[in-house]
Amino acid sequence: ELAELKHASVDLGEFRGRLVQAGTDIELEVVVEFDSGTTGRWVHENLEPARSAALGAVATVTGITRADLLSSEGKARLREQIRAHLDDWLPSGRVKSIYFSKFVLH
Repeated sequence: ELAELKHASVDLGEFRGRLVQAGTDIELEVVVEFDSGTTGRWVHENLEPARSAALGAVATVTGITRADLLSSEGKARLREQIRAHLDDWLPSGRVKSIYFSKFVLH
C-alpha cells in the first residue's frame, strides 16, 4: 500500500511564464497527487504531455490578478485550473491534489 502511494505522486517540474492579465512573471514547481499509483506511473511515463497540459492551464489562466496569486484563494484557483486541465487530459484516473513546491512571482 505504501509503494502504491509513492507512485501516486509525480513531480511535473518547474514552469516559468508570464501571466499577462496578472501583469507578472511566475515560477512554479508543480507536484501532482493522483488517485492511484497506476495513474501516477502512466503520467510519469508520459511526462512531457503531462507538463504540456499543466503549462496550458497556467498559460490560459484568466481573471486573476497578482494580488489574487498572493492569496490562498488565488493559489487555489490556479490549482483548480491545473487539476481540471490534467483531468481532461488523462485517459483514466484523476487528480487528487495539486501542490506547489515552488511559487515565486516577479
